[in-house]
Amino acid sequence: MSKLSLWQQRYDRAKNEFDEKKRQMKKNQAQYDGTLQPDKGAEVTTIYNFTKELIESAIDPTIPYPKVEPQNKTEENIELARKVEAMLVSEIKRMNFEPFNDLDERITKAMGGDVALIEWNTRIKTHNTVGDIDIRLIKPTRFVPQDGIFDINHMDYYFLEFEDTKQNIERIYEVNVDSETTDPEEVETQPDDVVTQKWAIYKNEVGSIVAFSWVGDKILVDNEKFQQRSEDVCEKCGLPRPGREKVCACGGRKWKRNSLDFEEL
Repeated sequence: MSKLSLWQQRYDRAKNEFDEKKRQMKKNQAQYDGTLQPDKGAEVTTIYNFTKELIESAIDPTIPYPKVEPQNKTEENIELARKVEAMLVSEIKRMNFEPFNDLDERITKAMGGDVALIEWNTRIKTHNTVGDIDIRLIKPTRFVPQDGIFDINHMDYYFLEFEDTKQNIERIYEVNVDSETTDPEEVETQPDDVVTQKWAIYKNEVGSIVAFSWVGDKILVDNEKFQQRSEDVCEKCGLPRPGREKVCACGGRKWKRNSLDFEEL
């Protein structure tokens, strides 16, 4: 059995066990939105949405600010702790957490939970930096746990689902997915330019975090050291790859992924 077939099989098994919980979450969201219909009988129109009013009244839009206390409370350590607090507050404001927190409050109360995906995104660039923290809020219906396991710390693997455009997939992973489509149960009207990407995140034998991702029958990522710093280098001369260039300065056209223990700034 190929690696793709193995993970597709595991994904289907986990998804089938998760389907009942996913249906209930979607019903909860529909009740919050005022669009939930009875299982039997004629359709109804929501005149007054008590569910939404109760949830909205319980939402706290404020973001708790960090508090750092040194174990050894010397004057120097206390001053350093205040500097760390100031840095964290600055990051909260820079990353504009208010809309993220506001949406998180509603999703959590309506659907019973949520997932925050925190990544280091090397595609975020400025005039003097490469890479930044990227945070995405994922509805719990798009997080598929390992079947039969209820504590994420005990799971051998879990799955994440995203919709993305075919053009963006090809730009990031250099894989053409024009023949693939979205999952019909997630996207009712299937846009021609959108596909569903699936991620399997798991631990290997040595404890490293491994990522395996695919769209349809096309593999996008198979990285045994997903969380380790790495770079693309030319197979011919070993020079680092500048951006997403197709051809190296030496004329080489093949690239390989090298793990890095450090990076010179």
